[in-house]
Amino acid sequence: MDRRQFMKELGTGLFKTVREVAGPFVERDLEKLSRLRDHWSGYVFVPLELPAASNQDQVLDRWANGETLLVRSSDEGWAAYSGRCPDCGQLLHYLAYSDTASCFGCGSSYGWEEQDRSPVRYPLRREGGGWRVGLPPKEKAHA
Repeated sequence: MDRRQFMKELGTGLFKTVREVAGPFVERDLEKLSRLRDHWSGYVFVPLELPAASNQDQVLDRWANGETLLVRSSDEGWAAYSGRCPDCGQLLHYLAYSDTASCFGCGSSYGWEEQDRSPVRYPLRREGGGWRVGLPPKEKAHA
């Protein structure tokens, strides 16, 4: 083995050693950054059960952390919406024939892509083989 090969092997071995030693520290720091991002986003991410395969334009009723959600499948993937009417707070009902969410309390109807007339949309992400939805934190009752 000549000097050039020796230095190459030494550098490779040193790099592997540093990577193995520093790996757990970097993973821990990435986990901390992920938790910090969640905290700063203003949402509490809670687990949400969704089927592995979905039909196109399928809407599911789900409950997560005491909140009702309408979860919709489309070309872009899953999207989570509040299951409560933005106007009066009653439960929204999905009407398949018109592909809208309607409130039977105040008579309002909401589309999915309309910016001014759609239910509140929540962030949804895949994490650890499952789905998590970002819900606003619940206010604590004052005694």
